[in-house]
Amino acid sequence: MGLTIRLRKYLSIQLIQSAAYFSREAGNKEQNAVSPNTPDYVQHQSYVIGAILTASGFLEAYINELFSDAAEDHKEHLRPLGEEVIDVLGRMWRRGIPRTARSSSILNKYEVFLDLTRKEAFDREAPIYQDVQAMITLRNALMHYKPEWMLAGNTMPSQPTDTHKLEKHLKGKFKINPLTGAGNPFYPDKCLGHGCAQWCVESSVKFVDAFCEKLGTKPTFDHVRATLNTK
Repeated sequence: MGLTIRLRKYLSIQLIQSAAYFSREAGNKEQNAVSPNTPDYVQHQSYVIGAILTASGFLEAYINELFSDAAEDHKEHLRPLGEEVIDVLGRMWRRGIPRTARSSSILNKYEVFLDLTRKEAFDREAPIYQDVQAMITLRNALMHYKPEWMLAGNTMPSQPTDTHKLEKHLKGKFKINPLTGAGNPFYPDKCLGHGCAQWCVESSVKFVDAFCEKLGTKPTFDHVRATLNTK
């Protein structure tokens, strides 16, 4: 008789480790002051974009994994919530309620989870929530990119310039890409630097830490936290 081994993979852990790695590598490229239009600069941009996408992927994978654990009776990470609550989470996930149009976004899934567990909701105006929301907006802009005209500089300071919507969300949250010139637009040129990559990783981890604190559970990535340095 053959032996069957069942494994349960938590990809969220690899995603946040990948995001941290990409952030570190982007920082290394900036320390070496690589020049635009070179293979090294292409790598730099790849690392930054990789950090943004994988940090966002970590957020979605994490909440999906918790719902899936409840639905498939894997209670190791959910035990502090109690049997009754875990059963409710599982039934809701199997019925597809957290995946409806109303709650299909990443942050809405977290809000539904907190509501079902009767835990305190996130304050949507708090920096920890606003940062992750801004990060997801950036991720969506990259994933569903549409070309658009952007102002590269204003030779007439007396004339007002339009501020790109992403600049309104993101400017001041992190150090801009030092490898671009003063005349480059904020998005994507100044935005896509190590500062942004680092901010995405740290914002994601802080958000999930706060979420787990509300639940009274231990983050599943706790054992790899030492590997999540971003520079």
